[in-house]
Amino acid sequence: MTDEAALRQREISSLCQACGVCCDGTIFSGVDVDPDTTTEVRHRLKMVEGQSSLQIPCVHLAGTRCGVYEIRPSSCRAYECKQVKDHRSVGGSIAARLETVLTIRALSHRLREVARELPVADPALTGSEPAFTHWGLYRALEAGSATNLPPELALDLIELAVRIQRDLGWISPAARESKIPPEPADE
Repeated sequence: MTDEAALRQREISSLCQACGVCCDGTIFSGVDVDPDTTTEVRHRLKMVEGQSSLQIPCVHLAGTRCGVYEIRPSSCRAYECKQVKDHRSVGGSIAARLETVLTIRALSHRLREVARELPVADPALTGSEPAFTHWGLYRALEAGSATNLPPELALDLIELAVRIQRDLGWISPAARESKIPPEPADE
């Protein structure tokens, strides 16, 4: 590995360790675990018999770092957000990328805190997401049942959705399942 490649890999590692939104519930609600994962690893991951995925926020997330990094599921190993992919391919300012992910983390945290203070929404409107998560609120907003949300909260929800799509390259399950392909992320 060249010196430049080694530096870029260290920068990517610091970016991931500063972020953690792939594991904290900001963009995913679960991660599939390969059925071929050994019993020993499943035990260390605290999985029970028949369990095929880990719930997110991940119980192994310590702050922004993975507590089971060496044995993390293959889905976790394979995932790279847009910031990582872009840094790996073109380099650039790691400081700007860190600022991007820290902005997303702060926005997500603020929304979770505000959502906990709101009255519980109708669970039928939020689907499988608890109402006190920003995704539960976002689903209620999409369904038109969140018209009593403070406008600044609705704007923060929309901003978070835009940022994780634009800056992290996330595509919602609804967009993946729709017949109309989503707009491509800026390269």
